[in-house]
Amino acid sequence: MKLIALLATAAVAFMGAAAPSFAQDIPAAEANFLRKSAAAGHAEAMASELAQSKAASKEVKAFADQMLEDHEKNAEALERLAASKAVTLPRNPTKEQLAELEALKALDGAAFDQRYAERFGVQAHEDMLSLLQAGTQAKDEHVKDYAEKTRPTVEKHLKMGKTLKAALDKRLAGGPAAKP
Repeated sequence: MKLIALLATAAVAFMGAAAPSFAQDIPAAEANFLRKSAAAGHAEAMASELAQSKAASKEVKAFADQMLEDHEKNAEALERLAASKAVTLPRNPTKEQLAELEALKALDGAAFDQRYAERFGVQAHEDMLSLLQAGTQAKDEHVKDYAEKTRPTVEKHLKMGKTLKAALDKRLAGGPAAKP
């Protein structure tokens, strides 16, 4: 009986020690890439939720709707990837992103629309493309694949954001607004 108990204890200790290797650990830089991607996604989704209620323009609301739909799909894929790599993702934007969201929340009407298009339609997607570029250099094939598959959607969002911003800029300048 003592031998069985000793073997059982040794097996539990061995399995506990071996558990991290089964979690498919990835380099710290790649785990950080996944965390930054999640935080950026949360910021864009929160900004888009604000736009649904605060935007003055139907074009801004339509853009926000598309962002929410696409970000929900991406968040699910990112969660699955992170779980498979034993990476805990943040559930919120960074402190800097939260500050930007608070500043956005204080705006109304055309000022809100302009800032949302500028910061979350254009700048956030430019930032994300830079982040994805780093992700395409990952050693882990799953992380690299995620970055490569996400890139076309982010490029599409950036193009949409630039079109939206140009239309809002034109409207603000008093010219006829182009449809995004």
